[in-house]
Amino acid sequence: MPDEKRSIARLEKDTPPRKLGVTDLFAVGYGDLGSSIFYALGITTFFALGAAPISLVLAGIVFVCTSLTYAEMTAAIPASGGSASFARIAFNDFVSFIAGWGLLLDFIVTIAISIFVILPYLSFFYGGPIHVSVHLAISVGIIGILYIVNYFGVQHSTRISIFLTGIALFTQVLILILALFGGVDLVKVFEQMKIGVQANWSPTWDNFLKGTAMAMVAYTGIESIAALGSETKRPIKTLPRAVMIVMSVLVTMYLAISVIGLSVMSPQELGTKYVDNPILGIVNNLPFGSAALVPWVGFLAAG
Repeated sequence: MPDEKRSIARLEKDTPPRKLGVTDLFAVGYGDLGSSIFYALGITTFFALGAAPISLVLAGIVFVCTSLTYAEMTAAIPASGGSASFARIAFNDFVSFIAGWGLLLDFIVTIAISIFVILPYLSFFYGGPIHVSVHLAISVGIIGILYIVNYFGVQHSTRISIFLTGIALFTQVLILILALFGGVDLVKVFEQMKIGVQANWSPTWDNFLKGTAMAMVAYTGIESIAALGSETKRPIKTLPRAVMIVMSVLVTMYLAISVIGLSVMSPQELGTKYVDNPILGIVNNLPFGSAALVPWVGFLAAG
């Protein structure tokens, strides 16, 4: 009996405190998901051309369904582990093992992509192309820095996420406001959404489907909220609320930015010249404010 009590006390001691609220979870979730627009828009437009907003909407519908599922599951099972924990409770350890490894591979791919596109955004400062070995070395170094930040605890990394997410949202809203004063051409955007017609801005159906698949990358990361269930205050209410807020803001922002991108430049330019740094291309082609925003967006993408 004393051994059992000591084991329970040890488990309670090792359990992380529940400190995270809606703001913290939103910052973590939008930090993971919102950063994807910095690279996903370019590769989506590369394939889907003028129909890129449609691809993002279709991928967004899948994301909404996934988010609603996560909102329900996080309320029912507010534990760490996300979908791996859901699978273990709903099915068995083997299914949970598969889900966990799938998530691990997903995180590896998204981390690699997110880090690798930092230097193209900083190209404004150093000019021409950089050697691939230097690019890889810098990317690995950045991953090491992020590892150290996360090593010191979720509370420290969450504070950084809140700061960076606030700056990112402010910048994205600022881009939308500037574009409203002369940068948005809805007639042009809707005209270029046609698929399979004889025009250089129109994708084939095959490329459109590829673009839609690429657009799915823009919506990866909702798992980061679910994985913090054991560290969330009042998780039954807080987790679903955070998921719903992230979902609403993200889908709206992605669609708006894609419309602006195709208003201020052609799909071919966005999908080729700026395929690695689409937001930088959008800012560079705004009717005004680009001189100050271009270096700012470069630093923001690096953050």
